[in-house]
Amino acid sequence: MSDIPIRSITLKGNFEQNGTLTFQLVHQETITGLWRISVKDIAISFKSDVNVIAEIQCNLVKDLKFDNTTSRVINYSPNIAMFVFKGKIGEKKNYQAERCWFEINAPNDELKITFVDAETNNRLDFNSLIFITILLQRIK
Repeated sequence: MSDIPIRSITLKGNFEQNGTLTFQLVHQETITGLWRISVKDIAISFKSDVNVIAEIQCNLVKDLKFDNTTSRVINYSPNIAMFVFKGKIGEKKNYQAERCWFEINAPNDELKITFVDAETNNRLDFNSLIFITILLQRIK
């Protein structure tokens, strides 16, 4: 375990039509140097009935993969967490994430969290209020 302090940021938002939550990082949260990121937990206030396996991606983490159809190496955002969202209108639920750390290799002043349906690979578009807690830790 590292003795480097962990910074916790709780972000609040509503899903946009494309399943992406966008947050502007304020000055004290700006990421410079080497950092890693993890999803701690999510709280949702459901405004519609939902039953979906959601993969979570972040624009601050990129990876490479080979695309067989184009025979090229492409950049993509890997999944940094996965949840099963199941709820009815009016319900409020909390979800704890398995702690997995990812190196931030695409720093940006804007943090975009994208929720993708694991079965269809489409972005989620259910109407709900969401709070997501992100952990950041500087790497020595």
